[in-house]
Order: sequence, then C-alpha cells, then structure tokens
Amino acid sequence: MKSRVEDYHASEPFEIIVSRAFATLAGFADSVAHLCQAETLMLAMKTGLGEEEAGNLNTVKYSIQETALSVPGIAEKRSLVSLRLN
Repeated sequence: MKSRVEDYHASEPFEIIVSRAFATLAGFADSVAHLCQAETLMLAMKTGLGEEEAGNLNTVKYSIQETALSVPGIAEKRSLVSLRLN
C-alpha cells in the first residue's frame, strides 16, 4: 500500500496507530481519526511535547498522556504521546 493516511480507508478500525515524525500532534490525530474506534490507541513519538502543541489538540475530542523516554545515545528530550478518542 502506498498512500497518504488521509486517503487510506480500512475495512475495520485499527487497535493501535503509531506515528513518528508527523508534523503536529493535532494534525496526526485528525488525519487518522477516520481509522479509529473508541478503543484505538494513537501513539506519537515526539521530541518533547510543548505546551503550545498540546494546547492545539482538541481535548474535547481526544484525551492525551505524555510519557518521557530515555533513549541511549540521545541527549535531547524524547516523549511517547498517547491519545484516545473521548
């Protein structure tokens, strides 16, 4: 399969969707929402979740949790951001 996630339509919703290096968290969440069900876990690898980016997420539609990660050999802040539909 070769297509943009916005154009992809699955026969059934996904249980987990993982993103790495997507532009914004809100953009990621909105672009995959059509592939989700209530139980779908959306995971995004981030270089740290800033207040502005977190603030741009529709918290009425999504719940958010950030987990700090320690990656060997990398000094920069890394996070795993978990989203679910509310």
